Amino acid sequence: MRKLQVFGDLHGRSLWQDKLDVSAAKIIFLGDYVDEFALTDEQILDNLTALLAFKQSNPEKVVLLWGNHDLAYLLPKTFSCSGYRPSYARKVRKMLASNFALFQAAYQQENWLFTHAGLSRQFWQNELQGAGAEYAAALNEMFKYKFDRFALASGYRGGAAEYGSIFWADLREFVNADTWTPRPESWLGGLNQVVGHHPVSRKKTYEYAGSKMTWIDTWSYPYYKEDAVYWLLLPE
Repeated sequence: MRKLQVFGDLHGRSLWQDKLDVSAAKIIFLGDYVDEFALTDEQILDNLTALLAFKQSNPEKVVLLWGNHDLAYLLPKTFSCSGYRPSYARKVRKMLASNFALFQAAYQQENWLFTHAGLSRQFWQNELQGAGAEYAAALNEMFKYKFDRFALASGYRGGAAEYGSIFWADLREFVNADTWTPRPESWLGGLNQVVGHHPVSRKKTYEYAGSKMTWIDTWSYPYYKEDAVYWLLLPE
């Protein structure tokens, strides 16, 4: 079996270093490495430095995905985020820009997709015209040429779009907030997703049409009780 270890939003926290399992075939980070009110600039920058070094030492094992808070320092006018810190903006921008090639927009293993905020059927069909089942490849290619389309955010996240991108989609775009049942129009059948972005008190999994979506951003929750770590076993 291939073991995958997935970390939710770090936001400067160094907890991941104590929870690493280097025996995993892949170690995936779901983005948002910066911006946390309870930590100092130095703590956040030191943690980002350690994360980049870990990726550089394990280029094939470690997957670093972009989050909206990270992209806010590369294109602040396009990806404006709460928590943005002018005090370290120049340093973070330089660190991310000089290591741009270490990051990607999406990662996929078989029918499991990993992105920061989740891929909706609306975004997939309208922005990528439903380009086959190689979701991550199509998203990573689009990220090179249509960067601005990834800034789409719905009203749930203060935007004006009908749906959010893989950096801005809200849990409530996939699940009805009143009944906590899946919204059929947003789900891609047969695709399993693991995402962060939306703070949850404990990891949440919803299922619809042969698909699963799991939100693991527990470390961003004010009183997190679960580790923002997800394990996945896939056959060889």
